[in-house]
Amino acid sequence: MRIDLTGTRGKVAAGVVGLAIVGVSVVAAAHAAEAQRGGGRGGRGAWMGGPRGAGPVGVLLPPLRRLDLTDEQREQVRTAIGESREAARTNLRETRAAHEALAEATASATVDEDRIRALAAELGRLAGDAAVRRAQVYAAVWRILTPEQQARA
Repeated sequence: MRIDLTGTRGKVAAGVVGLAIVGVSVVAAAHAAEAQRGGGRGGRGAWMGGPRGAGPVGVLLPPLRRLDLTDEQREQVRTAIGESREAARTNLRETRAAHEALAEATASATVDEDRIRALAAELGRLAGDAAVRRAQVYAAVWRILTPEQQARA
């Protein structure tokens, strides 16, 4: 039986495979970061960086609003997040390009296993870079908080 990967169905299937590879890479990178930080469920080392389990920008900011930050602290938080913004945008562009390249490689009539593995590894590296950046922003923001604010966070 021959599978046609050149049509719409084949491209969709290749895209699904590519997304699965990216998903596995992201989960693996997150678990590796979790193990290195030694955090438990819901603690400071919660999966994906934040105290409630998500990245610093998406979920860290709403709890920060409840911590009665001073004007100086708010500015320091904005600076910490802003400094990582361009690197995050670059990472996102590179991730999209690598994902598209992987989708094309997996939809090819011939299987180039080395290329597919290299592209999947690149996606894993990019996911790791993003996880490290989230952890760095989280740590920078954490250092801005007073011990009382950290206890309430």
